This record gives sequence, C-alpha cells and structure tokens, in this order.
Amino acid sequence: MDDNTLSSLKILVKNGQRKEALQLFESIVERNVEHYNQMIKNSNNLNESNQFLNDMIVNNRKPNEYTLTYLLNNYIKLDHVEEVHNLFDIMERRYGVKANRVHFSVVINAYVKKQQMDLAEMTFNQMREKFIKPDLISFDILIRGYMALDDLEQAQRTYQRMIQFGIKPTKTHYNYYLENHVTSET
Repeated sequence: MDDNTLSSLKILVKNGQRKEALQLFESIVERNVEHYNQMIKNSNNLNESNQFLNDMIVNNRKPNEYTLTYLLNNYIKLDHVEEVHNLFDIMERRYGVKANRVHFSVVINAYVKKQQMDLAEMTFNQMREKFIKPDLISFDILIRGYMALDDLEQAQRTYQRMIQFGIKPTKTHYNYYLENHVTSET
C-alpha cells in the first residue's frame, strides 16, 4: 500500500496536480520522509514548505539530504536568498544532514542569480573548506555568473582555477567558453 501511495504521490507532484497531491498526502496515516519530501518539492510557498518540514519533525521523521535540497530549491525559486543562506548555515547543525556538492551548488546558484558574486565565492570556498571537491557544475555556475556581469577577467580566472583543479569542460562547455572569450586555448 505504501509503495503504491508514494508512487501515486510522485506522479501527482510530477504532473503539477497540487490539489490532488495534497488530498492524497492528507489521507496517508503513516507518512514517511519520502511523503513529506514530495510535498515540499511540490510546494510553491515558503510557509507551506516550512509547515511540511515542521510536521515532519513533530511526527519524528528526520529530514534527509533530499528534504533540504527541495527546501533550498523552493527558497531560490521563490526568490528568498536570505532564507537559503540561513537554511544552508543550519543544515548540518539542526537537521544532522551534512551539506553536499548539490547543496553548495544550489546556494552558489542562488547568489549568482542575485548577482552577489562575493557571496557565491564565499560559499564556493566554504565547500572547499569542508573538503567537498567542486565539480564542473560548481565552476560553470561561477563562470556564467561573471559572464552575466561582463566580468570577463574574473570568468577567465575562474576557468583557470577549474583547469588547475583538474576539471575539464565538456565539449559543449568548452565551445561556449571559447565563443565568449573565457578561454583562448585552441
């Protein structure tokens, strides 16, 4: 029964059927973390997201890395960068979930969208301090952020840092960087 209910909930969420998903969720007697995660993923306002999180905790369901990824994504989608920063800061302490590369990339992206490159870089450095190796996506977010600000010099420096980390761009990324003068390599 639970697997079928969860599958149905996932389908409703995927299809954007919010009302139906909520009705199904409310009918579930023994909700697990995955049920709550689907509802947080489906949420389109912060009060609702936070209420699902609070209900999860009250019902002794421990949030996991997906819970926090969905929350972070909601906060960014709803343009609440400060809440993203706060949630990111307390992620490990309050919920016992260690930040991973995805969490860091989500936060870096939030700052890039707000054109707050100093905070994006700070978050990138925090990732490294926690011994989480940046990947192509992390670097690409920064490079594109600098490009959006027409800061070609910083975009080039970030590209060089990426190469120094031993991360090679895909052919698509490389061609994009080449076309936009981030790299002059041939």
